[in-house]
Amino acid sequence: MSDQVTNQVSNQVSNQVNLNIMYDIESKEIMIGFKNPQQAEAYRARNHEARILRNTDASVVWLPIADLKYVRSNKNFGMELVFKDGSKANKWKEGTPMAQMIETDRPEKESVYIRKEWERAEFNDALGIGGE
Repeated sequence: MSDQVTNQVSNQVSNQVNLNIMYDIESKEIMIGFKNPQQAEAYRARNHEARILRNTDASVVWLPIADLKYVRSNKNFGMELVFKDGSKANKWKEGTPMAQMIETDRPEKESVYIRKEWERAEFNDALGIGGE
């Protein structure tokens, strides 16, 4: 691989942020794993329901979530949360940084998505932090 191509690939990777997102069935909470504790704390500061648990990984944020029909992984958008009705989905989205409602062909209009992959500038804007 030429140095130019290697540099392009390296720049694309460094401009990409990936989150680890899971749903805990027992606690009915979403877990968002960030790269470091500073990112997790920036997220927690923007979402009053977010928690960083004591004696656990400080780069992980937990979000309680109620009124769900189901949760599923979506390869295009990340974690899909389907609520019991659209107003509950919209209310949860409004209070949750990084959550989005995305138009799809499916009949459900109660879905909120948390993306796993972000461009660094967009990610930093969502968390209200400077570049790293």
